[in-house]
Formats: sequence, structure tokens, C-alpha cells
Amino acid sequence: MKEIIFYIHLYPMRIDKYLASLWIISRRQAKEIFKSWAVMIGDEHIQDTWHVLNIWDSIHYDDMVIPYKPIVVILLHKPIGYVCSDVAEGKYKSYRMLLDDCIYKETLHVAGRLDADTTGLVLITNDGDLNHHIISPKKKMVKTYEVQVEKVINDAAIKQLEAGVVLEDGYHTLPAQVIKKSEKNIVLMIHEGKYHQVKRMLEAVDNKVVKLHRTQIGKCILWNIAEGKRKEIEEQEVF
Repeated sequence: MKEIIFYIHLYPMRIDKYLASLWIISRRQAKEIFKSWAVMIGDEHIQDTWHVLNIWDSIHYDDMVIPYKPIVVILLHKPIGYVCSDVAEGKYKSYRMLLDDCIYKETLHVAGRLDADTTGLVLITNDGDLNHHIISPKKKMVKTYEVQVEKVINDAAIKQLEAGVVLEDGYHTLPAQVIKKSEKNIVLMIHEGKYHQVKRMLEAVDNKVVKLHRTQIGKCILWNIAEGKRKEIEEQEVF
């Protein structure tokens, strides 16, 4: 019960604001919709647009059952050809097209982007604090990548990556962990998320990324989730 009270304290939300945030109703429509007895929680008709939701509430409206979830975290296996932008970019589709049947879609944003030609684990959340924790270098949240490179990667290059390399803009990366799987395949673990960082790190040791796949963020592992599929997880599973 203490945990429930904690979350209510942090995330009180009016029912009309919540439904509007999901793009299910507009705030302008709300009064008329609630007056028409169209909204229910359990067996109770809710006519007060200022009604404050509890985390155990499920809202019934227009043949939908909408659980109130203050924090949503989704683990997505991003395929090639999708961008981690809320809208499409040129020939590339937005990751949101993979969330068409998710009622929380409009409230979610990517925490830690992947390039259009990179596959793997993407975390999507509506929680700004969690997003910051994932992307901030100060939090040292590990990101694990399977990297296929163009040229044979030697021990000297691996030592450079492990010590941290200087990128073309002068930025010195934090030390990385490297596991050599074969002559052209490594597992790279970093604690940052700079723009194109893995690709730029390999360029700094005179190599080039051919294929890039993220398998883990923090404690979240992609496991056997198929490309384009997702899994809703709890916030604590990330840490």
C-alpha cells in the first residue's frame, strides 16, 4: 500500500487531461462527453472532468478499456528503415508506426536513439526522468552493441576503444568494454550515447561499421523479441 500511495503522490492526474493526452478525446469535447454518461470507472459513471485518477483505475469509454498508467515503458526491437523520431523522415518511417495498436503511443518518446540502419533494442517511455537517466553519461547506463566492422580489428584498436578514443570533433569518449567475437565482429559496451557514437568510435581506430545491433540497455536485454515487436516492462526492470 505504501508504494501505491507514493505513486499517487507523484502522479495525480485529472481524467480529462489523461484521456486528452492519449488523443482519445479533446479537452474541448470533454465536458459534453462526461455529461453524456459515456465515461465510467468500474461501475461508476464519471461526470466530473476534474476527477483525479488512481493507479488502479481502468477507464471505460467508447468500447475501450483504458488502464491508468502514470509511467509506461516499452522495449521495442527496431528494424532497419525506421527512425527514432516521432514523425517520418524522408524515406524512413517513424518507430511510432510499430505502435499503432498501443493506446499510450502519443505520450511516448524514445530514450536513446538508434540510426535508421541500426537494429535492436529501443526503450520508449513517457517518463522524462527515466529518459534522462538512460541518455545521461553521468548515470553510466551501459549500452551493449554487436558490431560488424569492415576491416580486421586488431588488439591495438581494441585497447584504444577500451581506453576511450578521441572523435573527429575532439570529444574524448569514456572507456569502453570490448569482447572480440571474431576478426570482424566485436561486442562493444559504452556508457554514453553521443550522435553516431559507435560508428565514430570505429572510425577513430581506422575502421568502419558494416552492421550494428543493440542488444542491451542497463538490465534490459532484447532476448528473443522479434523485429518490429515490443514488450511492455516495468520501470525497475531497466536498472
